[in-house]
Amino acid sequence: MKIKEVNVADIPQVARVQVNTWRTAYKGIVSAEYLDSLSYEQSEERMGQLFAEGDKFCYVAQDASGKIAGFAVGGRERTNNPNYKGELYALYVLAEHQGKGTGRLLFMAVARRLQSMGINSMLVWVLTASPYRRFYEKLGGKELEKTFVDVGKEKYEVVSYGWDDLSLLLREA
Repeated sequence: MKIKEVNVADIPQVARVQVNTWRTAYKGIVSAEYLDSLSYEQSEERMGQLFAEGDKFCYVAQDASGKIAGFAVGGRERTNNPNYKGELYALYVLAEHQGKGTGRLLFMAVARRLQSMGINSMLVWVLTASPYRRFYEKLGGKELEKTFVDVGKEKYEVVSYGWDDLSLLLREA
C-alpha cells in the first residue's frame, strides 16, 4: 500500500471512499435517511474545499492498481483545546482493506505531518457507538471527553481520544 499526499485528480476516488465507508461503517448507528442522502458529488465538493483552505492536509492509501483504498485528513485542532494542538479530522478505509494495516499507515502519516509542523499532540473525535473507536484505543489514544454533534437531523454522542506525545507514538510505530 502506497501512502501519498492527495492531489486534485484523486478527489473523485476519495469522495467515493468517504461515502461508501460512511454507508457501511455507520449503518445501524446513523439514520438510514442520512446515509441514503450522502452523494459523491457533495463529497467531491467538500474535498475540493480542502485545497482552498490550505490549513488542512490529506493523505491517501493507494493499492498496487492505483485505486484509493482509504484516506486521512488532519490539521490544527479546531476547538482550541489547550492540551492538544493537532487533530485527525477523518480517517476512512474501505471495508475490503480494513484489518491490513492501511488505517495505521494513514494515521501515522498524519501524526508525522503534524510533528513536522511543530505540533506534538493530537486528538480525534469518533462516534461513541462506533466499533471503530477500538482502533484508536489500540494505538494508545486516551479517552478525553464526550459531547454531541448534529448529523443530519439527529444528535449523536462523540468521544475524543488524545495522544500527548506524537514523538513517542511515532517511535513505537
